[in-house]
Amino acid sequence: MTLRRMVIAPANVLMSDPNADWMKIGVPLVLQQDLMSSQYTSPAMVNDETAAAQVGAQDILRLKLEDRQGKIHIGATVVDAKTQKTTITQDVEASSIGNLIPTLDKLAKELDPTAGEFSTKNVDALKLLTSAGSEQHPQERFEIIKKAVAADPNFGMAYFLLLEMEAQGGPNVYKDTLAQVNSHMANFPPYERARLQLLQEQLTRAPLKQRTSAVEALHKIAPNDLDALSMIGSLHFLNGDADGGAEALNKAVRLNPGNANLKAQLAEGLVQNKKFADAEKILAGFDKDPTAMAELATVILLEGDVKRASDTADKLIATVQQPDYQALLRATWSELAGDRAKAVGLVESTKFAQPQALGMAMSEATVWQLMAKDIAGAKKTAELGMKSSPTPNAMTIVSSLLVTGDQTAADWRSKVEASPINPAMKQTILAYGFFLNGHYPEAAKEWRTAYDATEGADLRVRTMLAASLDRAGNTAEAQKIKVMPFLIRDFADVYGAVAFSEMRRLTGLAH
Repeated sequence: MTLRRMVIAPANVLMSDPNADWMKIGVPLVLQQDLMSSQYTSPAMVNDETAAAQVGAQDILRLKLEDRQGKIHIGATVVDAKTQKTTITQDVEASSIGNLIPTLDKLAKELDPTAGEFSTKNVDALKLLTSAGSEQHPQERFEIIKKAVAADPNFGMAYFLLLEMEAQGGPNVYKDTLAQVNSHMANFPPYERARLQLLQEQLTRAPLKQRTSAVEALHKIAPNDLDALSMIGSLHFLNGDADGGAEALNKAVRLNPGNANLKAQLAEGLVQNKKFADAEKILAGFDKDPTAMAELATVILLEGDVKRASDTADKLIATVQQPDYQALLRATWSELAGDRAKAVGLVESTKFAQPQALGMAMSEATVWQLMAKDIAGAKKTAELGMKSSPTPNAMTIVSSLLVTGDQTAADWRSKVEASPINPAMKQTILAYGFFLNGHYPEAAKEWRTAYDATEGADLRVRTMLAASLDRAGNTAEAQKIKVMPFLIRDFADVYGAVAFSEMRRLTGLAH
């Protein structure tokens, strides 16, 4: 058998039971989940068959449910998405509603012998889960899924959805659900067990090695799961395995060619491994998307073609309607492209109409001047930024704080820690501030903390740790850190130029 992308259309329900309408979505849902762990089928549920082309499907699965002599007859027809010719027909019968899910499991295996099984055999639990899918209000949806778990405490898929909804609330919110999951884990089908184990590792911020093992376990069970392929690809790229990363993400893109996020992720991984021309080809296909246009300009710049990169950046900037923001982007691009004098000059010569835009511009220019060790110029610019509005914003307050970093490291740390800014911002300010003001050993300590927290997965953090060590004279330690190229998605990112400049220096990509 060859790998096929299959879309599953809503079922045609011709049942005498007036309450059987839930099967329209419930039956496709079971088959989709069963086929998620198959070796030869990549399934996707759709509301309309016209979506088949969008997701790159070769097959369309059509389902018809009827009453026949007290049994539920299920007719399955697979048609070729392009020719509409029938390629497979299968018929199964459930002796009763209670036997519906095992019958659908049987049908899934007839469609693909490597299919798994659904994570509950309880029809009431399935009905609840199906109704939750059509509920618009998040809290109501959450309560319905909880009822599905109550109907079957071994319903792995429902636990997974609960944990996803609770994740943003933190450990105090999801700890009880996680405890339930662990107590029932052995009873879940392999696919759900692998998904839940990975989610648990992510929620509990387990070491990267453990998370990697969990991703690999999921990929082994479900080799065509797009989420697993995406994660596997990213891990390979981050570890410098360009071929492995490209293989996984190219497969994901083939399975879902309409997914722009997968293509962007592939491009990012290629950039990380200096496959700039290949990344450019991908990003060039998203010429209407502002983020992709910024990334495209960046990758062309990394290739060394400053003029063509600037032409691309100009096309993006021309789409911006607000003149102040347009001027800010022109200045920040000039800095990214290596022309700091032009960048500062544009900020100084522009008559910004809005105080907020002026404050942002002055904050950006302050950082650039600190990068050039122009402390006096940076202090003057930061002061203008503070005066740009009756109520200074967070950026102008931070820039005014950064320019005081030329005092002793201990005194400046105390000043930052005593400031009224958001506590979550303070480590970032300390890390960049120490670096910009030449306190490189102190900067290295802050970046080491951030590096350990992300286990090296954040490429900007990698860059700044290596740069701090290198500028502190600890070159041997700096060279142990694998600095990789990264893309700029937002030209106006206040610290973007710092990390980008250091990355280009350390990777030999500065032009």
